[in-house]
Amino acid sequence: IRCWKDNWVPEVGPLNKLIPANVNIDFDFLLNEMVTEEGLWNLDIFKIWLSDDVIWRIMRIMASWSAKDDKWKCAWKLPGLQRVRFFLWTVLKQSLLSNVERVKWGIAVDLSCPLCGHASEGILYILKDCTTAKAIWRQVIQSKSEKWLLMNTDGAVQLQYGNAVAEEIVRDETGDWVFGYNRYLGKCSIFDAELWGILEGLKLIQRGGYDKMIIQSDSLEVVKAIQRSFFNSSNSALIRRIQRILSQEGQWLLLYIPIEQNQVAGCLAKLTLVNKEELQVFDSPPMESLVFIDSDRIRGFFPL
Repeated sequence: IRCWKDNWVPEVGPLNKLIPANVNIDFDFLLNEMVTEEGLWNLDIFKIWLSDDVIWRIMRIMASWSAKDDKWKCAWKLPGLQRVRFFLWTVLKQSLLSNVERVKWGIAVDLSCPLCGHASEGILYILKDCTTAKAIWRQVIQSKSEKWLLMNTDGAVQLQYGNAVAEEIVRDETGDWVFGYNRYLGKCSIFDAELWGILEGLKLIQRGGYDKMIIQSDSLEVVKAIQRSFFNSSNSALIRRIQRILSQEGQWLLLYIPIEQNQVAGCLAKLTLVNKEELQVFDSPPMESLVFIDSDRIRGFFPL
């Protein structure tokens, strides 16, 4: 579809009829080239030439989507109801009408969440952080199990020498220590160190027979790479091994957390860089980690 020459806006007709003939513009511009990387209309360009009424009509049309974009393909591959897949696709395209989006599009003036009063209601806030959403998630997940465990993983590399370590801690819902480990890896990249931290942790908890596990990493790049591997095969052998283990477990969740919420695992990393032990398992928390464990208890570390 050509943006300016084809008739794609209801009750408006071809848009080139609304633009002066002497304007220096490519009238063969394709419609999908008017969509941003976030999947939204590039309204700044439309607003140069078109009236507010026409802009409003365009905003009511879902932006064109290219099936070649893998980050949106995944929603359609998931098992389940069509309406659920469509909802997930809408979320991935950031087209869910949160109040942040409504204000951005000029159809609302209030950014706040109507349910809890939080100052800014974005898409992620609706789905995860709103108090109402948290209550729903708690009911859905807890109904399947009375007890979940939380695993925090981390990887670290000494900048001066390039030595890398991987580590993991496992706690229960009350914050009590289950076990932890650290492993000296030698020289490798920080990305691979993070992957080793997750892989070794998964192997240990799998051998321990733990069925319900939330796995947290402070590397957003690593978490995204693993999640993408469920829909497109990865070139990394480490990622493929992690994906294979996660696929075998029905109630294991992999989540990203900020680095400031992962300080217990980071503490074990420092111990390994000092001692350089190939593999060390902790049945009780090291003294150096107690202050961070107490801090986690105070702020409410468990995500559910």
